[in-house]
Amino acid sequence: MKRLFIPLQTRWHTLFQEGKKTWELRGINSQFNKRTVYPGRPVELRRGYQYDPLFGTITNVLCVQTLEEIPQDVMDLTVPIEIQGDLDIISFIEGYRKNYDAAGYILFEVQLK
Repeated sequence: MKRLFIPLQTRWHTLFQEGKKTWELRGINSQFNKRTVYPGRPVELRRGYQYDPLFGTITNVLCVQTLEEIPQDVMDLTVPIEIQGDLDIISFIEGYRKNYDAAGYILFEVQLK
């Protein structure tokens, strides 16, 4: 089974590496959708396109139409509580809202190896 490649900004990659982040949020598009994101699929998380990959497996998937539909416990593992008030994070999430509210969102839990 082919791995799903997931490029991440340094901050998100580090949070995964530290075990503080276990869920990833993506807007639904041709690369991230119900057909390509499913439990059991291996993933490769990379800091951008650099060489420090984290490997894992998708264990759970959740699709929602709006960010408000994301259960709080899942949101806290997607955007850890310690950074939820950060202005850069708030701006990042608002940008996501503008780009993907029409298409919806897919969230998936990753268990690192």
